Amino acid sequence: RRGHRAGPRRAGAGTRDAIVADARSHGILWVSAAGNSGQRHWSGTFTDADANLWHEFAPGDELDNIFVTAGSSACVFLKWDSWPATTQDFDSYLFRLADLSVPVAGSANVQNGSQPPTEQFCYTNTTGVSQSFGIAIRKFSATAAPRFDLFVDEGAPQYVVTAGSVTEPASSPNTMAVGAICLQNNALQPYSSQ
Repeated sequence: RRGHRAGPRRAGAGTRDAIVADARSHGILWVSAAGNSGQRHWSGTFTDADANLWHEFAPGDELDNIFVTAGSSACVFLKWDSWPATTQDFDSYLFRLADLSVPVAGSANVQNGSQPPTEQFCYTNTTGVSQSFGIAIRKFSATAAPRFDLFVDEGAPQYVVTAGSVTEPASSPNTMAVGAICLQNNALQPYSSQ
């Protein structure tokens, strides 16, 4: 297991939430884009019906598939409801669907009570072939089944949940979040975070 790497932060002086809250307490309206993660987000509660420590995105399916073109990179960000620091330890991995024997990338940050509930990694497809990969969530050491938010920055994951895809700092209750709309009909764009 690797040591902790910095990820999204909440609460505490200097964090995004604290900065926005301080601005609001001084009469400043903080306006932020909601984000464009509506089609690149999954949210759900940890489920492990077969008790093998791997999350199931759907019954019997432990991978959220994404397609990564040759030479492209994809970054995966995972966070769960156990703020600001946690002992609920989960990891995230990326497997090549053509070979599920070992992950090609992953994040196994330690969560032992003083670290945030986050994992993140990036992978560059240097295989020379555009192909499908699967994102997996593994319970390393946890007693709870928290709600997860999984974001990818490239491609569209197989399992998508638009609700809850607003990114920080727009997710702060002290922020006015602005979604993306179509200029012709004022309809919310499908890629807009919600």
